[in-house]
Amino acid sequence: MTDTTPSDAVPATGREQPDTASAPASLAEAVLAEVTRAPSSTAREIGLGLAGTPWAADKTQINKVLYAGEGASFVRDDATRPRWSAADGDGQATSAASRRHRQQDARAAGDEAPSTAMEELLASLEQQTVAPRPPVERMSAVAVPASWGLPLHPWQDEAMRGWYANGCRGIVEAVTGSGKTHLGLAAAARATADGMTTTVLVPSVELQRQWLHRFATHLPHLSVAAVGGEEKGDAARADVVVAVVNSAARRSLLRGTGGDLLVADEVHRYGAGTWSSALRDGYTRRLGMTATLERSDDAVDSHIRPYFGNTVCEYTFERALRDQVVSPFRLVLAPVGMTDEERVEYDTLSSRVSDSLRKLRSMGALGGTSGISLNQRLRQLAGVGGVVGRAAQTAETAMRARRRLLAELVGKVDAVGEMAPLIDASEGTVVFTQTKDSAEAVAHRLREHGVAAAALHADMDRRERQDNLDALESQRLLALAAPKLLDEGIDLPTVDLGIVTTASRSRRQMIQRLGRVVRRKPGGRVVTFVILFAAGTVEDPSDGAHEGFFDMVVGVAEDVQRLDNEWQ
Repeated sequence: MTDTTPSDAVPATGREQPDTASAPASLAEAVLAEVTRAPSSTAREIGLGLAGTPWAADKTQINKVLYAGEGASFVRDDATRPRWSAADGDGQATSAASRRHRQQDARAAGDEAPSTAMEELLASLEQQTVAPRPPVERMSAVAVPASWGLPLHPWQDEAMRGWYANGCRGIVEAVTGSGKTHLGLAAAARATADGMTTTVLVPSVELQRQWLHRFATHLPHLSVAAVGGEEKGDAARADVVVAVVNSAARRSLLRGTGGDLLVADEVHRYGAGTWSSALRDGYTRRLGMTATLERSDDAVDSHIRPYFGNTVCEYTFERALRDQVVSPFRLVLAPVGMTDEERVEYDTLSSRVSDSLRKLRSMGALGGTSGISLNQRLRQLAGVGGVVGRAAQTAETAMRARRRLLAELVGKVDAVGEMAPLIDASEGTVVFTQTKDSAEAVAHRLREHGVAAAALHADMDRRERQDNLDALESQRLLALAAPKLLDEGIDLPTVDLGIVTTASRSRRQMIQRLGRVVRRKPGGRVVTFVILFAAGTVEDPSDGAHEGFFDMVVGVAEDVQRLDNEWQ
């Protein structure tokens, strides 16, 4: 096995160092200890686990150790970017997946008695009775004009007719998972039949890839090109161009002589700044699609509605559940505690926010701002200078620091670890975090608990991000932890458990996150959405947190359960 001397890296602050008597004597021993502690890890993830220790190493060094010891000390799966585990005495993997099956077998045989509050939560969820729902076809056809080009759900047919009645201009607001993409495909098919070309605008490469797959599956006779991200095809000659917005903002993709169609997925994203440049005047047909048309500024009224027109169809959770287009869901509210140090820092930041807002109110600076959020108003005031500007800057900075503190509480990573049995019993789990560091910490903690988990964030290359998404769908991974990347658009059909570790100021963001979970499941099974929050803080639902989100979903959820403060 390859041996390497330790690096000169300084141990990271706060990381507990091992006793010298039991400390690894080589990089090989350090790697073995890490994959034993956190199986099903890639070389990059092993490197993160060793960061800040005397055996910190890069991916190349770690791969040399892994492949040199393959079969004897380490085993890997057959993925393109392999996940490594420690080999047992027979040279087999002690992987997260194998440990999961052993744990399930032990529970089934009665060898493992429930011993934690999370086991009790599992039991309570299993005991809840939900009226059985007959399975329905995902795309049952209705009597629509043949020229639509695709079979549509009744709500989609209603949306198309409303859009046509509005001169092929307008916005469709429909809950995530209900079939907005299919609606866009139908609009593109109709435009092609009318001799027009189509541009589909998307905010990310992952969404671009998803749209390309949908066109290839449902409209294979159309020629489709991609601009930005994974460039492909001839954009000047294609029937359809699927463009990442930052590329579309820099160049015109208008091609037809009789007017073109613009389909804007996640239309709320294109309201201001550079991205709004992609909304060009030459598109005669304009279809915007989103789950909730909300922004923290006034761009909906100043940019989006003037360009696309008004909402022509709104498809709510209530209607989607009644139509059995999305899965029924239960909400679980799980409070977490704070360390003494975290509580002191929280109170200090909260006092700073309160003092600054009190000063701004006394000067009348916060009055007359109906229609915009407090955060937007603070951003406006921060640029005016003087006493008002300094107070606004202080409040905004302290609120940002407080949000980050709450998002990265030690208790939240611990709580996700304690939810390992719940994740273990799921068909797939997404953990929504605030930062990439917290996503990596959550994924590492789950691997320590025997759950095959990984992070997903913008610092990864495209190939690794796609590998992790594919692994979740095939259940080689059971959980992904991500900041923002999974909030919008990404189709995760197998996922039936969502865990939110950070409070959101936006009702839209929470709706998008719930949407990752409620896509229709076989047999109409009920899915679960867990919200972790710091009790007694601005995150606490009893103090008004997530109020707009709860107004939309509590009345239609199958069940809402708040755990006791001592559940951990």
